[in-house]
Amino acid sequence: MVGFKFDWDSSIEVGIPKVDLQHQELFKIARNIEQILMINCMGITNDQLLHIIGELRDYVTYHFYEEEIFMQQINYPQFLTHRQSHEAFKADINKIDIDDLTSSLQNLKDLLQNWFFDHILIEDKAIKTFLMAL
Repeated sequence: MVGFKFDWDSSIEVGIPKVDLQHQELFKIARNIEQILMINCMGITNDQLLHIIGELRDYVTYHFYEEEIFMQQINYPQFLTHRQSHEAFKADINKIDIDDLTSSLQNLKDLLQNWFFDHILIEDKAIKTFLMAL
């Protein structure tokens, strides 16, 4: 994943419009974190860092809620496993050390990058595969 940038493109799409729109928003938040890291947090206040962490936590909670409702509506057979994955990710996001945000940002970027590859491109795309089989 060397050189990965949080730039959305169609290859990342799951194929469920509502979910894809929400993933695009998560990419925007991740891109903001990436850009802050690129400038080594120069000129960024702790309040700004706290705001972006709060925005990420809020949006992740919203997106997972929406995605889980959708999975229940379609009787997705992997719902419980998928939900456990969501809960683990939320726990990781909530463990971010807000007292040392500058050094925590790189870990957060790495966490998001891995999440996008491991979860969205595999687990979320499986939801679309299930829908197509109905």
